[in-house]
Amino acid sequence: MLKDNTQMTLDLSQYQGLYDAIIPKNHILRKLKDNIDFSFVNPMLRKQYCERFGHPAKEPEMMFKLLFLKKLYDLSDERLISSAQTDMAYKYFLGLSPEDKMIAPSLLTKFRKTRITEDILEDMLKETIQQAIQKGLIKSGTIIVDATHVEAAVRPKSVPQVLRELTKNLRKEIYKYAYDLSEKFPNKPSWEADISEEIAYTYELLANIQDGVEQSGNEEIQKMYGRIKELLDTDQIRKIRSKDDEDARFGHKTPTKKFLDTKHTSP
Repeated sequence: MLKDNTQMTLDLSQYQGLYDAIIPKNHILRKLKDNIDFSFVNPMLRKQYCERFGHPAKEPEMMFKLLFLKKLYDLSDERLISSAQTDMAYKYFLGLSPEDKMIAPSLLTKFRKTRITEDILEDMLKETIQQAIQKGLIKSGTIIVDATHVEAAVRPKSVPQVLRELTKNLRKEIYKYAYDLSEKFPNKPSWEADISEEIAYTYELLANIQDGVEQSGNEEIQKMYGRIKELLDTDQIRKIRSKDDEDARFGHKTPTKKFLDTKHTSP
């Protein structure tokens, strides 16, 4: 069940003055907390919760902020919660009082697996970056919150899945380095879309952003755009699977965890 309140506020605390004494005015988390309106989070996640039944959920806004910190600093759930318990800048950003106790790591894991999808996370990230750019806090691409490095099962994927991943990675590069161009993105097809729908969407996406890609001067975006267009124009997309993609390499986030990196190309 989702709580009715849509904005988080700092409860009055006798220790509240610690934030002013400890956190520098130019700390990035202070700037983000003081200038970004995260009230968009609850409405975007409302459909993910039962409106009337069940125990009250942990505030989605705080859970998203935790996920933001996790991606920003590349931390495990356990390390993030441990750091947030003692780091005053983390607690200030989260909208907590200095003496507040943090949630269990398992609750963050559950939130990530059951309450938020990649599409919702992408939209939330877009809104956060847009506000930060509008407020002059960052230039496009200064803060990189990369949600693409998720563990990938090493198995062949369907053609729509492969094409969906390619366009998703292109959109994310544009969000980071050519944000204004994202306004020209067409509506994405559903996850149940077949190959013809995915191809039609991709052609529309490429047509909408063509001029902007050429003018952006960003070599990575131009290379990704060109690769997708070539795969479509030559009909090679129907033959590619992530497992067999000659450009795919395995990168490492930790000695024991791997991610499939389709951005890497041989020299």
